Amino acid sequence: MDINKNLFVCSLAQMPDFVKKYQITHMITLMSEYEIKEDGFVFPKELNPDNWLHIDIRDTSNHTFRKAPKIYHIQKIIEWANNLPEDANLLVHCYAGISRSTATALMIAVLKNGIDSIDDSFNWLIRHRPIAIPNILMIELADYALDANGKLYDKVIDYHESIKGKLII
Repeated sequence: MDINKNLFVCSLAQMPDFVKKYQITHMITLMSEYEIKEDGFVFPKELNPDNWLHIDIRDTSNHTFRKAPKIYHIQKIIEWANNLPEDANLLVHCYAGISRSTATALMIAVLKNGIDSIDDSFNWLIRHRPIAIPNILMIELADYALDANGKLYDKVIDYHESIKGKLII
């Protein structure tokens, strides 16, 4: 998968337009069941349900929260992404398109491009989703699952520190 051509990140509100505009063939939704029911999620008719992965998590970095991201969520995403066809157009979205989806897109970019690509993958993410603030718990778990030895986690922590106090959303 060429992340520059085939990997997309957005919010729930943008998802229907992205599916059509980019001819999305596969999709990852990172929203809790409650969010799915309450926030207007409508499965796109253009997408085959077999090409959809739903990860039932909330946007939190508190690992004690019941719907917090867990290692098995990250492993499921990695396994699913590893089995994508080479020509898949993958859309990753969460409610706001800022935290869970950007953490997942970064994880997939590193998975596809290799651990040595962390800087390039991160730069790709910020270019394509300037409002990205990757979920730090997901990144910590992904760092472990991808055997990145702290490199992915450190990159995102440094970014979080660099934008502290500068955010206007």
